[in-house]
Formats: sequence, structure tokens, C-alpha cells
Amino acid sequence: MDPYDINNILQTYNAVSQQNDYQEICCVCQDIVDNGEQVYELPECNHMFHTNCIMTWFRAQNNACPLCANPGINNKKDKVKERRDYGYFGGWSSAQRKMNTARYKMVAKIIYNKDCPKDLLKLHKSLSINIDAIKLIKNEFDVFKKTDKKHLPYEKAVQETEQRLRKMRTLGLKVYKQVMNVIEYPIVPIIIPTRQ
Repeated sequence: MDPYDINNILQTYNAVSQQNDYQEICCVCQDIVDNGEQVYELPECNHMFHTNCIMTWFRAQNNACPLCANPGINNKKDKVKERRDYGYFGGWSSAQRKMNTARYKMVAKIIYNKDCPKDLLKLHKSLSINIDAIKLIKNEFDVFKKTDKKHLPYEKAVQETEQRLRKMRTLGLKVYKQVMNVIEYPIVPIIIPTRQ
């Protein structure tokens, strides 16, 4: 099972509870999972819990299996070796790479749901504004590089170049941090319906 398949996050497997001849225990409530009870089996580690128990566990902001601490879909480490490249454009090139990861794309899909948390929407809106700003600054810098600077004194041209690079670097690092906040946004608590 693909750990990023949001549609399969909270499925109940009633058939599992009918075959509990080994008297498995729900480690959340420490009670035996009786035959016929609604249970949930975590797809990443195959541990079984009462559905109500595991929902309560996740609602309490716990994001891992209560038995083995498997991070499941909240495993933020991609298989690709992480590297930091803050070079010429600050964190912008790193942010672009991070936005191509499966984790970022999974969280980004949630933004378009009607029940998306307000803080995630606010983060995404701010990120979008900053991405547009850095693209504009980068385009302006590209135009500035191609223009003839003979009308500027050498020191003034160097100063203006450094100022533009500093602005791009600062905004690039800000975008990188916002992208990382999107990537690290806890998924499980927002996909379990809250009681009203």
C-alpha cells in the first residue's frame, strides 16, 4: 500500500476482528479486541487497534503508531539524500526541489479541500505570495544583469548587484522555511473527522 494514499488512511477492517483467535490487545486501551468489534489496522506496520481508540490517539496530536512508533505517512524523510544548496539564490533552489517531493505534493492536495485547516491555508497563501515575489525579483535581476551598466559608476553597479542578490537570498530562505513548514504539517489529525 502506498503510504501517501490519503483515501486509505482511515479504513476500518471488520473482517480482521472476526479472526482474532490470538486475543490481540489494543495497546491504547489495554483491552482485548473482541470478535465483531470495529478495528483499524495501520497499513504501515499492521498493528491493530479499536477504531475509536486509534482515532482518539490521533486526535490527541500523536502522529505515530502507539505500539511501535512507526511514523507512517508522517515520515518526513525522503529516500533521496537531502542536500542544502543556499548558493546564488538562497534557499529558492532548495525550495523548488522540496516542492517536487511526494510529501509536499500530498500536503498541497489538502489545501484544495473544503475542510482544509485555516492555518495551512494561511501558510499556503503566504508561500504563494512569496514565490511570486521571488520570481519577480529573479526576473528583474536577470534583466539587470543583461543591461548595460556603463552609466553607473563601478561601485554603484556592484552595490546594486549585491543588494539584489541579498534580497533574493533573504526571500529564498524565507520561501524554503515555508515550504518545509508545509512538508512538516501533521497530516493524520486533519484527516480524522472531529466531533462537533
